[in-house]
Amino acid sequence: MTLVQAYARFMVLFFVGVGLGCAFKPLTDAPGGGLILWPEAGRTFGIFLINWVHTVLHLALAVFAVLALSRTSSSRVFAQSVFWVCAVLVVIGLLTPDGLWLVSATWEDDVVAGRIAPVNVASWYGFIPANPPDDALNALVGISGFVFGFLPVGLRPWASRRTRPVVA
Repeated sequence: MTLVQAYARFMVLFFVGVGLGCAFKPLTDAPGGGLILWPEAGRTFGIFLINWVHTVLHLALAVFAVLALSRTSSSRVFAQSVFWVCAVLVVIGLLTPDGLWLVSATWEDDVVAGRIAPVNVASWYGFIPANPPDDALNALVGISGFVFGFLPVGLRPWASRRTRPVVA
């Protein structure tokens, strides 16, 4: 096993944990009752902006990591993809500090007599949330994808620095 394969294995756990952490309301400050966060948005641990897009993206990356674990080449493609996805998210976060609107959940309420009316309260449904903590975490995860996906360090065998043989 190479380091990039070990990275892919770790990222399965990371993305499943983060994806499920985004989905459970007890870990968030999202409005409303219930256990599952859908479609409301909020902040996980009061820090990271989250919504359904976040949850789906994290779980999709976890599935991609599972599919990529078996081969070094596919694990490198996974790590490179993590870098590019995180790079796009960081750019979105830097260019639009409040994130990127895809579709407003309350678009019907925004239309009055066939015209778009001003909205007093922003809805995060259908929106890629971004704030400085998200940007920082995405940057760190993106750097990890760059290191293991593009640099030769990812091709090293796992435990290549051991000086003593492993006792079975």
